[in-house]
Amino acid sequence: MFIRNARVIISILTVFLIHVFSFVASAEQQAPAPGTEPRKDDKNLITWSDNEIYIQADSVFSPEEGVTVATGYVEIYYKDQHIQADKVTFNRSLGLITADGNVTVQSEDITVSCERMEGLIDGTGVFYNALIFAGEQIIRADILRRDKDKAYLLESAEITPCAQVTPCWSMKVGSGRLVPGEYVSMSNIFMRIMDIPIFYIPFFYLPLDSETGRTAGFLFPSFGSSGLYGTTFSESFFLPISRSVDATLTANYYSEKGLGFGIEGRYLFDSYSGGFIAGTYIKESDTDTVRYTLSANHRQDISGWKLVLNGKITSDITYNQEYSDEINNITGRSNNYINASLSKKIGPVTLDVVTNYDESVVSGQTTTVKAKLPTAGISINQLKLFDSPVYIALDADYANLQKTTSVVDYRYQRLDLKSEVGASFTGLPWLKLNPSILYRYTNYSDSLDLLDGTITGEPLARDYLQIDMKIIGPSFYKIYFTPELGYADKLKHVMEPSISYNYISEPSNTDRIIYYDSVDYVLPVNELKINLTNRLIANQRINPAVFKTREILTWQLTQYISLDPEIKTSYGSQYNRFINGEVTTMSPLVSTLNIKPTDLLNFTNRLEYDHYTNTIASSSVSFGFSSSEIISNIQWSKTLALEEGRIASNLLTASGKFRFLEHSFDLNYKFSYDFENDTLWQGNASLTYNHQCFSLIFSYDYINIGLRNEGKFSFNVELTGISGMLPGVLK
Repeated sequence: MFIRNARVIISILTVFLIHVFSFVASAEQQAPAPGTEPRKDDKNLITWSDNEIYIQADSVFSPEEGVTVATGYVEIYYKDQHIQADKVTFNRSLGLITADGNVTVQSEDITVSCERMEGLIDGTGVFYNALIFAGEQIIRADILRRDKDKAYLLESAEITPCAQVTPCWSMKVGSGRLVPGEYVSMSNIFMRIMDIPIFYIPFFYLPLDSETGRTAGFLFPSFGSSGLYGTTFSESFFLPISRSVDATLTANYYSEKGLGFGIEGRYLFDSYSGGFIAGTYIKESDTDTVRYTLSANHRQDISGWKLVLNGKITSDITYNQEYSDEINNITGRSNNYINASLSKKIGPVTLDVVTNYDESVVSGQTTTVKAKLPTAGISINQLKLFDSPVYIALDADYANLQKTTSVVDYRYQRLDLKSEVGASFTGLPWLKLNPSILYRYTNYSDSLDLLDGTITGEPLARDYLQIDMKIIGPSFYKIYFTPELGYADKLKHVMEPSISYNYISEPSNTDRIIYYDSVDYVLPVNELKINLTNRLIANQRINPAVFKTREILTWQLTQYISLDPEIKTSYGSQYNRFINGEVTTMSPLVSTLNIKPTDLLNFTNRLEYDHYTNTIASSSVSFGFSSSEIISNIQWSKTLALEEGRIASNLLTASGKFRFLEHSFDLNYKFSYDFENDTLWQGNASLTYNHQCFSLIFSYDYINIGLRNEGKFSFNVELTGISGMLPGVLK
């Protein structure tokens, strides 16, 4: 019985294995996976016009002479084309291919999906109900024609970046031409929102740059309303001229001032060489006045020489104050300037040639012109003597100078020579000693008359000696083991005192010098600078084998003490060191505290305590928080006018961004409020709605500085793939 059952089981297994091997063998002869080359044998090879065409399908037959029909998951390979369809008919006498049902035609430059395709084997043809993905754009066309130049002609098409069945926005195109990877040109366009026509555009050009990711075209216009200039309208065109050069052309319309134009060009040739040029122009309709500004910057590496050129030319000083939204331009005094420098570093030696021209408005319409025509210099920066800790530094500078106002016109030469010898002793890890001595000699080709301030024509020499000594340490530290805190396994407290001595002898002939820049402004000093620094360093465990060191707290106490009661300390630019007409020998005590417990959070506090008046002379607090959802920076500062020359202020500035509803909305804000004068200097608030296909930006700006006292509302739309095409950096 057992033997009979075993024979039955063996027979069943034998039949099963025969079927399995038969199935595997037949499977090996079936079509390959989509997108792979078929087996090129005589069964699927057709020769046409000395070219080989490979067909793979469930069924291939010839209903008549010269005609081949393939059905059931058809794949055809011919040169650079790969055709897939449910059914393909090939007329060899005409070289005509007709594909029906789930048609996909893939070539080296683009892939087209459609319901039906009729075309010649050379690649030209017609596609019906076609779909193309071109960069960020999705193109649907009732009829798509491919010409011999491999361009595609669109008839009754829709272009949009939106993947929804009903796009949020789209362009309904009457006709157009697509060159893959280069551009799409369109005519008779209706811009639609949710399938509703909004406005008509007769022609639109949308270049595509798949290689660099930068596209050219019109940016979406922005609209606004200004309290000074009325209704505003702005339109820009971005043009990527090459991989390293681009330009933006802008037209600005102000209902109260007229039409203005702007241009900005950028170029970058390597990691150093590059630059930009920017300019604006307007002829004001209410005053018939032409106003403009032009600025440029260029950097170039010429065989190791670093060339830097920059400049700005403005029609008048109030132009930027009236039209710019940048605080530096609104409050700035500089009107026109041109700077050029050429430098090269050879080991410790630096060679440089500098020339500049600067024209600025000092008060009202009083203009000061300062120029270096030119300056040539050579310097040696801390060259060590053999293997010793001693170093030398040398600096020589020759300048042709000009200083012109409405009252005077000074033109003269200046030779400035400096020599320094110093050392850095670091033999002990807890103590550092850095002494140095410097001698400076300056020769002027001309000097001032002590009585009337006119030029005498007599040369002048000035010299002084400077001695510095800095001692850092001894440093003390203590380590605390704190795994129970859950923040850091160890905390290290470091206390590092330092003391510096600075002496500058009384410079000679200071009352007859023609003052031009910092080279000339030198005051005698005989002081100590005392500093105590406390650091708290955390050793945080990232994982069992990795630790991260973070300085979470730094606190510094600093004070300057004059050793000569007749000489002020060098502390501060506004603190004039006088109390009731007598010199103070000690500067305010300055406390600076920085706290950064995480990468998200930071806090800084700075205090100046004046012990002569027992008053906090100035204080400032800044707080910053940064995460993927919230970015916030707040700073408050207050200064008391304790003596003449010190300006009282009480200013709060803040800026930030809040992202909410899964980054669908961005709220940005920025403002500066002057509590001293109860005035809002500047305020900005903008709300951005981000969608896959577009962004809506609502913005309000308020400026109350100098000549500007206005509120401005603007609205902007950025369409994906059309607006926002200007890249942050050149590639």
